[in-house]
Amino acid sequence: SLSKFYNGGMAYLRTGTAVVQPFLELWAQREKDPTSVDRASIVKALNDINGHYLARLAEVGEGEGVDEHLHALEYVATVTEARNPKFADAREFFSDPLFKAWDTPVLASGSISAPFIDCYSIGPQTPDGFGLGYVIQPSYVLVSITSFHEDKISEFRDGVTKASKALREILKD
Repeated sequence: SLSKFYNGGMAYLRTGTAVVQPFLELWAQREKDPTSVDRASIVKALNDINGHYLARLAEVGEGEGVDEHLHALEYVATVTEARNPKFADAREFFSDPLFKAWDTPVLASGSISAPFIDCYSIGPQTPDGFGLGYVIQPSYVLVSITSFHEDKISEFRDGVTKASKALREILKD
């Protein structure tokens, strides 16, 4: 990302990708019939996701992220279009509903881990989104959920709690 060169924020590490699909399919199958999916398959799917995202995280750290580059191009297209009509096509790209949806994260998450940290939070990045901050400690995980809509937090919290308990049960050995 541009942060490597201009001390800005790092690019997002997007987690809603095709790499997660096999895990989600196994999880959905397990929800329907807990005996239909063995523990080893779920652990393998999680390890595949983890390996993929660790590699992407290393790339982002080396300036290979995409978000800030696109935001910089959007800015250049905006300020240059007045002088050069050829940039109208670029502005059209950045105005496209698909780009706007891609650039609007519903879930903003982040973690920090150190023995002396007992809390961490992150705010939602969109009016209807959620923030999910978490602290991973050796014997527990602390989670903080934020939203601009108080009525949505309890349902989201209940889903996170249910999924966390089920995942802990699978991974406890």
